[in-house]
Amino acid sequence: HEEDEEISDVSDDYQRVSQYYNSANSQNVRTGTLLDHDHITITDAGHIRDMKGNKVIAYTIRYNQIELKRRYSEFDSFRASLVKLFPTFIIPPIPEKHSVVKYFLNPINAKNDLKIIEKRKRMLASFLNGCLRIPNIKDSIVWNKFLDPTVSWIEVLNSPPISLLPSSSLLAPPLNPTKPSPLHLLLPIPQSGTINNFRPREEDKETSKEFKEYEQIFKVYKSYTSPLAKSMKKQKRHFKGLVKDLGELGAYYNAFSLEGNFNLATGIEKTGQAIDINFINSEAFAFKILTTLEEPIVEINQFSNETLNVINFRKLKEVQLFIIDTTIKRRNQRIESLKNAQEQANRLEEVLKRNAEQSPTIAAAVKRLEEGQSVQKVSPWTRLFAGKSNLNDVSMMNEEQRMIEVDKIEKEIVKLNECLKVVLKDLDQVNESIKRNLH
Repeated sequence: HEEDEEISDVSDDYQRVSQYYNSANSQNVRTGTLLDHDHITITDAGHIRDMKGNKVIAYTIRYNQIELKRRYSEFDSFRASLVKLFPTFIIPPIPEKHSVVKYFLNPINAKNDLKIIEKRKRMLASFLNGCLRIPNIKDSIVWNKFLDPTVSWIEVLNSPPISLLPSSSLLAPPLNPTKPSPLHLLLPIPQSGTINNFRPREEDKETSKEFKEYEQIFKVYKSYTSPLAKSMKKQKRHFKGLVKDLGELGAYYNAFSLEGNFNLATGIEKTGQAIDINFINSEAFAFKILTTLEEPIVEINQFSNETLNVINFRKLKEVQLFIIDTTIKRRNQRIESLKNAQEQANRLEEVLKRNAEQSPTIAAAVKRLEEGQSVQKVSPWTRLFAGKSNLNDVSMMNEEQRMIEVDKIEKEIVKLNECLKVVLKDLDQVNESIKRNLH
């Protein structure tokens, strides 16, 4: 909003210059794609009435000789759906949200709001053409429905495949998120604490290091383009101010040439014409800064951010693997401690039984413990020699309780190993797909 308010004072010739640079050829250069049947353009933007009767902006999309209208909110939800459907792909960005309601309510700001709309037209066209270059998106049902003028987008959002997506992309196969297996729905969702304390497995360290290097590259892109975008805005403001001054100066010279001073009129008029030409060229140049420098730089910044999100998705899958692998190890340790405790209890009981036959004192103590045994049914031999301060949950259990827990944990480990296989397969697919897309 700040940027748009800063450049609101533009000349009346803006529309003429804008039309030239928004021609099909300009869009051609902007997207780097030849004008053919596989190129998408946004030819117009105008208001329509939504289902509630409110005025909204709709953008006219032209593709394969077909025209249709879509609102910005539909572009936004379409892109959000693509992110969920293709979590390992870097989905092209769309322009940021801006309110253009004042375009209809306040004619004074109409020119500035038209600039926002024109900018959206360029960047939304860039988004669609970027998606068009990704075969998986181009061949998807959702893509075809978005570009079908007979289809209601609200119905698409509430029907398959979008309606089949799980709450989190981490709970589905990365290359086919609409068909999660029962095991996928059992996978853990990493918490921030786990992510911070995460360490890759020994066998995954090399791959993890490779993706860290990718992450660093795109962090550099993001850190460099942010100040560069600010610099472009500053230069754009400078040229906008220059354009305004040249417009006023040209008008003064033209008016002065008509004052009747015949000796100077021709020179004044030519000076005014030179200023007018400079004014038009400066305005065109200022607009070129926007379309060929600022917008692409912002786009690179957005792409870098989206790429980091995809790399983070891979990291979360790796954390999933870490959680399951760590849980299996801990459950195995629990089984081992239960079995060791039982073996120790059996040896103690054997020793105490032999000693009890020779010692009436020990026999009496054991008898008292048996009579006053707790609800937990802990072996009297264990209670006698363990001591209250050294007792733990394992030593406090009897043989039957230990065996029940061991059986329960072994069943858990079977299920956990199945989940581990699922995540390992997912991570292999994620690594291959993201690496290909990062290149």
